[in-house]
Amino acid sequence: MRNNRDNILEAKNNAQEQVYPEWAKHYLDQSITNCISQFSNILNESLGNLSKLNRFAYHPNLMGLFKAQLNYVFTHCAAEQEILNDEQIVYVHCQDMRVFDAEAMANPYIQGMPSLTALNGLAHNFERKLKNFIDPSIKCIGSAIYIENYQLHTGKPLPEPSKLKQVAGRSHVIRSGIIDKPKCDITLDLIFRLFVPNIEVLNKLNSQLIKPALPSTFAGGTMHPPSLYQNIDWCHVHTTPSELFKNIKAKSLNGSWLYPSKRVIKSFEQLIDALNGNFNLRPAAIGFATLEEPVKRDAALYEHHCYAEPVIGLLECVSNTSVKFAGAKQFFHDAFWVMDVQKESMLMKKSKFEYE
Repeated sequence: MRNNRDNILEAKNNAQEQVYPEWAKHYLDQSITNCISQFSNILNESLGNLSKLNRFAYHPNLMGLFKAQLNYVFTHCAAEQEILNDEQIVYVHCQDMRVFDAEAMANPYIQGMPSLTALNGLAHNFERKLKNFIDPSIKCIGSAIYIENYQLHTGKPLPEPSKLKQVAGRSHVIRSGIIDKPKCDITLDLIFRLFVPNIEVLNKLNSQLIKPALPSTFAGGTMHPPSLYQNIDWCHVHTTPSELFKNIKAKSLNGSWLYPSKRVIKSFEQLIDALNGNFNLRPAAIGFATLEEPVKRDAALYEHHCYAEPVIGLLECVSNTSVKFAGAKQFFHDAFWVMDVQKESMLMKKSKFEYE
């Protein structure tokens, strides 16, 4: 039902610009009440003509749900053009990036999406390279991620040879034991929010300097830009949010933006209840929590050491259609992640940044 709602939203928004059937344009131009009634009749007629679905035609429970969805669609108009501006904020949009053999098991309890701490590691590495290449004053204060394609590997990779042993003049390759580590391939978009203190540093920012600064690894996998055969200008620097949001609205409807969830869970039971109550929520590894106070330990890399365990949290999958019609201000307020470091935890949370 949600996908149908998104398709109708697209039709409503573009009915005057694209080629749609005349009956659809006619109904979309009518009042909301008439439009809902006409589309409801079309649905019932379509269901009545299908032998396996005709029992659902004019079903009272289905019609109530469908009309509620249609009412949302035809009252949820596109947001007006929002003027957002901050001279010290710059966005770097890297689109259609390809990641191969990324770690798909963030911790022993979750298999699928890599840990969100990998997103923070990527942003931190990107920031360090920008400081070295361009200017030390540049800071990355948030990052957003859009997953367009995802594929989980089903086989087990053969490990590299670790030893070469000669027996009776023949060389026998010895390999380490096969460890089942789930891997995945991902096609994604990345958006980095950069703080640039002055116009002199801003003038130094361009895609030709930013491309070499983008890390080549993500979540233990190898990250590549789009293939040369695709002929895509994949790296853009945006000084105004409206320019970036215009490109975001043109993205495919097949993927999802990964938003920080507003819901906080404190037990496994709450996690199950949250997932059952909202199918757009997904469990994810969001960081680490300490199990003790840091103490001095021999052979530790740093002066103080403590044991920690991975923390499972929630993220929200948001379709690009929902992002488009929610407006630019909500996207830039809700979509960006940042690492929140406290005395007892290191957790990925929503970036606390908002335009006036």
